[in-house]
Amino acid sequence: MNTKILSDQEADSVVIFGHADPKKDHSDFFDPLSDFMEEEGVSDIPFLYVNGDKHKWDYDEKFYSRPNFLRIQVEGGTREPPLQITLDNDAASNTKPLSEVFVYDRMLPLTSIG
Repeated sequence: MNTKILSDQEADSVVIFGHADPKKDHSDFFDPLSDFMEEEGVSDIPFLYVNGDKHKWDYDEKFYSRPNFLRIQVEGGTREPPLQITLDNDAASNTKPLSEVFVYDRMLPLTSIG
C-alpha cells in the first residue's frame, strides 16, 4: 500500500466504507490492511471502518487490537434508520479517544416509557 500520504501527515483521519466483515473469505482486503496498520506513522492516525456484512450492530473501538482503529458495523436493510457520523478532525490525534474523533448518531426513535 502507498503510505506517502500518511507518512507525511497529510491525513488527519481515515474513513473506510465497505460491506465485508473481516473473515478468511475476505483476506485479500483485510490482510494487506492489517499489514498497513503496522507501518510507521500509521498508528497515530485515527481510522474508522464502517461495514454491514453481518447485519447486526457492533461498535469496536480497538478493531484488529489497534487503539487507533474503530469499526462500526450497521444492521443494514430497513431495520433501522440511517447512521449519521460526524468527523471532528480537530480532535484527530493519538491523544483523543476515537469516540471524540468519530461521533455517531444511530438516529433511533425515542421510545416512550410507561
